[in-house]
Amino acid sequence: MKALFGNLVFAVLAQILGRGSLVLASLILAGGLSVSDFAGYANFHLTVNMLATCAALGISVTAARAFATETDNQSRGDIATLWQISALSALAAALLILLVPRWLGGEGPTVPTLYYASAVAIIVMGIVPQGGIAGLAAFRGAFLASLAAAAITIAGAVTARLTGSIETAILTFIAAVSVRVAGETLTILRRTGPPRFTPLHRSLPALHRVLSMIGPMALVSVLAASGAWLAGQIILRTTGEAQFAAYAIGVQWYGLGLFLPSVLSKVIFSRQVAAATGGTASPRILNHGILAALAASLSFACLGLIAEPWLTRLYGPAFAGSPWMIAGFLLAAVPFSVANIIGNEIVARRLQKRWLLFSLIWLAILCATTWVLSPLGYIAAAIGFGLAGTALSGLGFVQIHVQRNNL
Repeated sequence: MKALFGNLVFAVLAQILGRGSLVLASLILAGGLSVSDFAGYANFHLTVNMLATCAALGISVTAARAFATETDNQSRGDIATLWQISALSALAAALLILLVPRWLGGEGPTVPTLYYASAVAIIVMGIVPQGGIAGLAAFRGAFLASLAAAAITIAGAVTARLTGSIETAILTFIAAVSVRVAGETLTILRRTGPPRFTPLHRSLPALHRVLSMIGPMALVSVLAASGAWLAGQIILRTTGEAQFAAYAIGVQWYGLGLFLPSVLSKVIFSRQVAAATGGTASPRILNHGILAALAASLSFACLGLIAEPWLTRLYGPAFAGSPWMIAGFLLAAVPFSVANIIGNEIVARRLQKRWLLFSLIWLAILCATTWVLSPLGYIAAAIGFGLAGTALSGLGFVQIHVQRNNL
């Protein structure tokens, strides 16, 4: 229990630094950049996250599961295969981005395609180490890497505000991501040593095992990444840059509202895998995780409701008084807060295809709701996230209940 608590503390601190520094950077930039430039910066973030998650192919969850049983020779082979797949995916994604038209820039300021390619490639290269952090519970190293990255992010935001330069903000974001990925990679390599690579064509059993897991999870990742980006594009193209900028701020708070549940899901994932691979159910781990996640997200939403009038003023006159820009997205995060924990339980039991179906329903509800209610602007997306999260968590909970009764 002491080790679990220590891991939870470092994981929470790492998440606070990661998500909190991005929120603080946006707050700094919103008051120093024009609405158009800030919308362009926000669109860069959303697009990079979407492309990187698609290119990551669901490797993070697969890697976490492999690292959780790293002492097994078969798992070591799977880990080496995952390293190679992620490197190839990063290279392919970067080349593809460099060849596509400039639609990536949206309707705001044009951002060089090279910046998109670099950011996506670096993030994808960090997917295996990120999974390793969760699988090995190496959260202390993740905290130190996040600390360095957060310092760069805030320093870059201050510099960009003083110079009024969107390019400075984007370049420092890329630098911060690079430092975080490097730190997490070193943390994993110190624990496991360098992987022993075998050419993919000579390690077909490991490749088959990995791809059988990656297949459904890759599609789940694509759906999850596409949701926030598609909802943002609906808002941008139907109600304009001002509403999109408010949406981008709201989505960051949505992520911040989920940081404790996200950390909790990572900390208990290895125990869920151990319980599932041991042939026993893990009702106590799951139930306690669900209750803790709900309590954390609901408490954060209540604080957001109280502090919203003050917080919106910090973003400058363009966003002062925007109703439900923060509290609406924090409330929308509450039903989704248990989704990762439930999803991990389903994946641990190798029911990833079922989770893929539920994720598809989540995306459909989010996009349909945002489109139908688009005249409401960013509030439409908040309602969409809330309804979609309720459906996803509910379906997952029913699936686990059915699975338990069949044991």
